[in-house]
Amino acid sequence: MADAAQVGGKAASLGDLMAAGVRVPEGLVLTADAAEMSANERGALLRAGAADLGSGPFAVRSSGVTEDGAEHSFAGIYETVLDVAPDDLPEASDRVLASARAARVEHTNRPAPGRSRSSSSAWSRRQPPAWP
Repeated sequence: MADAAQVGGKAASLGDLMAAGVRVPEGLVLTADAAEMSANERGALLRAGAADLGSGPFAVRSSGVTEDGAEHSFAGIYETVLDVAPDDLPEASDRVLASARAARVEHTNRPAPGRSRSSSSAWSRRQPPAWP
């Protein structure tokens, strides 16, 4: 369904699960191309998308374009931000996207085809309540 080269493997898999009728917490995805936009442009997209999702809280996760694959796995190498209020989604997403440029990523992860450096998308989803 989704283009993993634009949204990363995790986000693409969530989209496939949703298309198959599996219940997945609602969310939104900033594509790898959106990571190249200005922070103001990304913020506007996030605020518009979050308005349809409600009050949160949200979990903001990476979905690195080359993060996980058949040849390697880099789970946990990118930032994750939990308990994010809707107004804080732009800042949290910027943190997650910036983690694609961290030294730990650049030294272990190859750029995706057609990109000059490691790239990531960011997905935000409603965060389910913690179990007691």
